[in-house]
Amino acid sequence: MSRKVKTVSFSLVSEYDTRLLTYAEADERGNFSQYVKRLIDADMSKTPIYAQVQEHIETKPTDEDADAMSGFL
Repeated sequence: MSRKVKTVSFSLVSEYDTRLLTYAEADERGNFSQYVKRLIDADMSKTPIYAQVQEHIETKPTDEDADAMSGFL
């Protein structure tokens, strides 16, 4: 088999789930499967916020930072 099918469940008694389903099935979003794949692709292309925070923490101070701090000492 060259395909894998994943099921997504929406509760028809939940107003929240019903709104999500109605939105996702709107004609302007096209095929449901393609829409979900585009959402996953968009999510994959983002840099997670924790990676940005970690990068900031690991950044070493520059000489300019040291000069700025010298006024406080």
